[in-house]
Amino acid sequence: MADLELAAQETIDEIDTNKEPASKRVLKRLLTRKVIGISALCILLGFAMISSFLIGYGIGTSSGSDDEQVISNSNSTLNTCVSTDVPVPYQYTTKGPDGSDIIYYQGSLHALPNKKSPKPYVYRYDDDYIIDRNDPTQVDLLETNEYQFKADPAKFVNRTQGIQELVSMISNYFGNDLVWKSPKENVWYELQYEPSSPCGIGVSELRIRNYVTGEDANSASSSVNKNFGKKNQLTDYPYLVGITHYKKSEVKVEQDVHVCYNKFNRKAKVVNLPFGTEFRNCSILNEFFPTVFPTETMVAHDIPTLHSNNSWYEYGVSGTLFSGTTKIKLSVNLEYGPNAIEDAIEGSTAPKPSVSEFSMRIYSLGDGYGPWDGLILENMGQWYTWMLSNYGSYTENPADC
Repeated sequence: MADLELAAQETIDEIDTNKEPASKRVLKRLLTRKVIGISALCILLGFAMISSFLIGYGIGTSSGSDDEQVISNSNSTLNTCVSTDVPVPYQYTTKGPDGSDIIYYQGSLHALPNKKSPKPYVYRYDDDYIIDRNDPTQVDLLETNEYQFKADPAKFVNRTQGIQELVSMISNYFGNDLVWKSPKENVWYELQYEPSSPCGIGVSELRIRNYVTGEDANSASSSVNKNFGKKNQLTDYPYLVGITHYKKSEVKVEQDVHVCYNKFNRKAKVVNLPFGTEFRNCSILNEFFPTVFPTETMVAHDIPTLHSNNSWYEYGVSGTLFSGTTKIKLSVNLEYGPNAIEDAIEGSTAPKPSVSEFSMRIYSLGDGYGPWDGLILENMGQWYTWMLSNYGSYTENPADC
């Protein structure tokens, strides 16, 4: 509470100074804590509103927009601050990121299945975790499902032909309901770091992508994720990004659907970083992901260890399904090994078989901010089953699960 009491005085000081807003400085302090209390964030929001009012009234120059961006980088609305001591109903924004109303598939929301009556490759149930859109640490959480396949290198020796065949197969299955946008291609080199204990803190994946070609060329992105064995833990841990990167970030809960298993994870990602970004020390991890690598619990001398540096090609194309209600993205990610940027650009050799993959990612209704529709998930499970039978996943057979 000392930080918050200090901020109260600093807020008054802002009337006569050009200092960085006190609410923003407090958020910086709170983001270095291992756990962010909802009460502290509620108080913080109060300071943000007071600061905006006082400064706007006193000198007529501030609208508080910086603080608003800190709390939300989407158009979702933060209605109230709710104490965690009081049960919170299932909160979903009724608006999409563009301000439009969320549209339901076939005009209504179809219930998720019960665990006692499972559907093939559907692992979301009617008693799942709850996302509280009134909670500042959850307001911007996207929800996605990624249906994954291992890519057969032989099918992508002629990369263009291999991709065209895959896209055509998916298009023929869904017919006119599937609307593709323009595809995009990227080549990057990817730095994968040992996830077991970077700076003394265990995660499931830690990486940096430095883009060589494509619309993101000459920039980089970084992401961290952690798998959770129990779905009810997904909303307990605030995987947030640093305040200086908040406007160019993504935080989400994702389910990975594989041939023989599925897993849920929390992910945080920052983009538009300088090309050539590396993790040379722990302070940069704290800057990017302060709630994952808090100052108080980091082991500063245990710097991240580079595990691999490989060259990748991506074909990505977004679109919509299910009468335009569901955002999707097909990604074909092919690895060409270390120091193989030219091979990744040219695409005239077979990619590496171990980790090359393609996947179809779908978002919950409302571009990832609304609820999951049970019928949509059931249809996607049927598609995944059909793809495994008619296209396959390299070295994987559902009969061996």
